[in-house]
Parts: sequence; structure tokens; C-alpha cells
Amino acid sequence: MIREVIGTTGNDRFDGISADALNGNAIYGLAGNDVFSALPLAASFGLTAGGIAAGGTGNDTYIVRDSDIVDVIEFSNQGFDTLDMSSIRYDNARILLLEGGHLALFDVSFLGTTGVTIYNWDTQHAIEIYQFEDRTVDAAFMRENILSHSGYAGYRTFAELRASTNDKAGFDQSLQNTFDAIDTARYVEAVTTIDASTDNTVFRFYNTESKKHFYTGSEVEAINVAQTMDSFIFEGKMFNASDVTDSSSSAVYRFYSAQRNAHFYTISEQERDNVINTIDDFTYEGVAYNAYTENQGSQEELYRFYNTETNAHFYTTSEVERDNVINTLDNYLYEGVAYYVDVA
Repeated sequence: MIREVIGTTGNDRFDGISADALNGNAIYGLAGNDVFSALPLAASFGLTAGGIAAGGTGNDTYIVRDSDIVDVIEFSNQGFDTLDMSSIRYDNARILLLEGGHLALFDVSFLGTTGVTIYNWDTQHAIEIYQFEDRTVDAAFMRENILSHSGYAGYRTFAELRASTNDKAGFDQSLQNTFDAIDTARYVEAVTTIDASTDNTVFRFYNTESKKHFYTGSEVEAINVAQTMDSFIFEGKMFNASDVTDSSSSAVYRFYSAQRNAHFYTISEQERDNVINTIDDFTYEGVAYNAYTENQGSQEELYRFYNTETNAHFYTTSEVERDNVINTLDNYLYEGVAYYVDVA
């Protein structure tokens, strides 16, 4: 089982994390300029076989040395990132393009395999600098020269990779650990965004099973949802809640209905009391966050809809999304402005 380690929003260095030599770690750097230093396969510290390194935002560095095997998850436009494989000569590298658009880059001149897999390499191109023993190249050079490289071994499905006697078993173990759980990347992206946000941020998720949205102002709850609930897709920051010390703001109350598998939010004390007293399937969960009953001058409207098919409410601050729902989704009844919120 892969062990998860989560960094901070500051500058972190990961080179002393206990690991299972067979399954390795999944290490999330979050924000900041993070350094991931892998150790040899036989070591008991750092990234080992099957280790997943995800730097998140910031200028991150991945150091891969003799007999290291690391899977890197990075997204474009999240910083200026470097892959340091300076124990490998560029001309000695073996290169594979893998199903799903991933890049495998490793050296088979050693008894053990030294290698890295870069998640979604063909679409993200998120590693800006590649450092080899004999040269340093950028992402553009890799894109332009990879197919003509003397070590380019072509395209492989995972089944073909496992069957190949030329591709080390340890490297295949690394790939298998990563891509059996490829949704890790979605989780990393969510956690990175959530952890780098302000304390007042309200996040939005979409539940693919219930077809309903979920909103939370709790960073802890948002990370827990992203990490443990596979049916919830993170949709980003929705708006900012007001400071609880702001006397012009009011509490927003939250309910949950297990019968509807949906949450309900209201700023109205009268509506809150009506739900508590008359709708038995709703459980009152307390104050979700604070907002405003009137625009204080710099706020935006939060629009509310009722879905007659799912018996759940939908909220959005986007005028474009509001108009699209009104014009294209007949089962959504527009209920107007729910309350006013600070812009995220």
C-alpha cells in the first residue's frame, strides 16, 4: 500500500521519508518551491520503487539518482519545474511513450533501473528543465527531439511493457502502482488548490453519482472529500465567505438530507426554522460560513435554483452559468438571489 505524505504551502524538502521498498510513497508538495530527492531502491528512506512525487504549485525540483524509480505528477502553469537525472547521460537514456500519454525516461546501463515516469507528458509538458550528466535541455528540446532520439523505443501499452524483457520489472512495478490509481492526479490538483487558498474560501464539488453539488468553507473537509470520495469532482474555488467578526455579515445555515443525498444552505433564520420544524429528512448541521443579506458594495450575488428532478438546490455566482441553466435546463426553477458573497 502506498503511504501518503502531504507537505505544506511553504518550501519543503523530501529526502528522509520512511518507505516500503516495494510500494513507496505518494508525496504531495502542495505550494512552495519543493525538492524531492529519491534514494536507491534498496534504501528505506525517500522515494523508492513506485514512489509518486507531486510538487503542486511553485518551482519544484525532482532529483533521481542511480537505481531510483519515481513517478512524477505535475500540471502545466504551476511553476518552473526541474527534473535532475544527472547520473544519466542523455545519449544513454531509454525513452518510451506510454498509453495515456505518459513518458517513461530511464537508463538500463546499470544493474538496476534508474527511471522516471511523467504523468500526462504529451498534454501537460509541465517539466521545464531536464538535467542529464552531459547536458541540460528544456521542454521544447524534449518535444522536438524525443522521436529521433537513439534511445526512443516507441509506444507501449502497459501489457506490452510488462511482457518486454528489455524493460525492467522494477520500473513496471512503479508504473503499475501509479496508474492503477491515476485519479491521484485529480486529488493532487484539488489539494494543491485547496491548501493554497485563504481561510475564507468556499469550495465546490460535483457528485457524479447523485448529480448534485456540494459546497464547503472548511479546508479540512474539502481535502477529506477530495482524498476519500471518488465520486466527487473538485470544481474549484467558488467565492469567499465573510469574516465572522464582520458585524454586517450573517450566518449561513447548512442542512443535510440522507434521503435526497444533498445539502441545503440558507441565510434566512425564518427558512432555517421552517426546515427544522417541518421537513423531517433534513438534519441541521449548524453554521457553514458567513455571508451578507445585502450587497455591502463589493460583493457578488449567489444565485439559487431548485432542481425538481433531484429535489436539491444548486448555487452559483456566475451570471453566465445562471443564464445557461435558465435557458437550457427546464427542471431547474430559478429562486433568485440567495445572499451576497465576497469575490474569491
